[in-house]
Amino acid sequence: MSFTFPFAKTHLRLHQSGEGDAQWERLKKRVLEHHFNHAVEILWPNGANLPPELESLELSYHTAHLPLSHFLRPNVLQKCSSLAALSLDDGIDTGNVYAILPPGKLTMSLDKDTSEELGLDSRPSRFDKYRRIVEVDLLAERFSEGKPSRERLQWCITDRLALEMDFVLCCNSSDEAQFCSYTAAEKRPCQRVTRVLEGLVLPVLHPSEPTGSLEGGEKRYSGAAEVCTWIGALSCDIESIRDETDCYVSTYTPPSPSVMAPNAVRSLWRGMIHSEHIYKILMSVRDHIVEDSWAAVCVWGFDDSPVSWKTNEHSYHVSGDNNYTVFVFGNGQYWFVPAMGTYDIVP
Repeated sequence: MSFTFPFAKTHLRLHQSGEGDAQWERLKKRVLEHHFNHAVEILWPNGANLPPELESLELSYHTAHLPLSHFLRPNVLQKCSSLAALSLDDGIDTGNVYAILPPGKLTMSLDKDTSEELGLDSRPSRFDKYRRIVEVDLLAERFSEGKPSRERLQWCITDRLALEMDFVLCCNSSDEAQFCSYTAAEKRPCQRVTRVLEGLVLPVLHPSEPTGSLEGGEKRYSGAAEVCTWIGALSCDIESIRDETDCYVSTYTPPSPSVMAPNAVRSLWRGMIHSEHIYKILMSVRDHIVEDSWAAVCVWGFDDSPVSWKTNEHSYHVSGDNNYTVFVFGNGQYWFVPAMGTYDIVP
């Protein structure tokens, strides 16, 4: 008996910036459109300490068991338009997933039976013929209080199917007080792990050479793809990343050319992290990076999110990757490198 297993394809794209504030506005748009982030990590090769505002940064999120109709209640979304919420009960490929995207967009990824029971307008999934996608702009005029569309939606999610589930939620800092006023949820701190790395073998990068470069047959700079692999090995604590010569666990070798960084810092936050907080982290890294140096900010999206970027559909296949890395350089340029799975639309 033979089996055929699906082959996972990871889409790795590279967006190289020029210089100037307009380039960072484009990056801001990309970062803010990635709504569901469960981890962010800074790799700071410029000393044993992060900049003060990053060193003291505390992030938090909320969890709650809520009916889906909660988001139709007055002022829940009107007073907290930055709210992002994701259901946790099912996987994107095994059940039904519900999400609120800022500002006020309800997205449901449903199996065919649930979609038919619910009775709402839907479209077929791009990746699974047995799934349907429902999208509703809850802040649109036709879904305002007393409108027939709102009443029908309320009836479908409360009377036809009494939809209640566990959610993980977050919003930006300015909406936090309003969110707490209208939603009974438990506030949780993001888990944080910080490590100082001594004697790190650091790849040599140049902002104008994102694919690496050769001169006279000799490699001058490492490229973005191989450095993303190196950062992944660093995050997994692979011993040979530290240039250990006697390593039986892995034969991986760091990219070359490289330099020795006397001290570097890795700092990781886990939980649910609002995209506006991630952009503020990037701005802080940009403002403190020293000339002729670089740092990296890595972001991991939720595997079971119904969307990746904007409202682009996301599914699992054999991995739910929808991640990205931003390399920030001392001259004000950056590389934006999204890594997506097979069932994704690359931004």
